[in-house]
Amino acid sequence: MRRPDYRPGRNWRCWLVIQTRGVLFTVRLQAPAGYKVPPHTHPTTEHITVISGTFNIGTGDKFDEAAGKELGAGGYMVMPPGMKHYAWTPAETIIQVHGMGPFVINYVNPTDDPHNAKK
Repeated sequence: MRRPDYRPGRNWRCWLVIQTRGVLFTVRLQAPAGYKVPPHTHPTTEHITVISGTFNIGTGDKFDEAAGKELGAGGYMVMPPGMKHYAWTPAETIIQVHGMGPFVINYVNPTDDPHNAKK
């Protein structure tokens, strides 16, 4: 099982991350201004809560800021399994993600997956 995306710029605060099927996980992500998450899916339902800042999210297999929705602090969104989505932050933002494990990120475009980066 691959770990979540820990590329530079992301600051994962893991309270409890268990990569076991059917076990609850909760993570917090602190993203800098201008951070972009390419289109991706998850095999499980993803619950997103904005703790602070502004989190923009859109659905589809192409990154399109004009088609996104803005969520401010306290905003909440649910992404069902297999829903293609992407996100970006105009300012430093903290979100909390929770759901039932395992927490897996499958990028629509394999070249966006940092695990595939040439070393």
